[in-house]
Amino acid sequence: MSLKDEIDGHTVLAGLLAHPAGHSMSPAMYNATFEKLGLNDAYCP
Repeated sequence: MSLKDEIDGHTVLAGLLAHPAGHSMSPAMYNATFEKLGLNDAYCP
């Protein structure tokens, strides 16, 4: 299941504004942490 399939009206969104941002490990790290903590949050690249 992709991240966008899990986002609903209660999801807290975070993101990164940068160019280029493809090298950032932040989305993987934060989304794994959010999932482990049971939070309805998503870090979108």
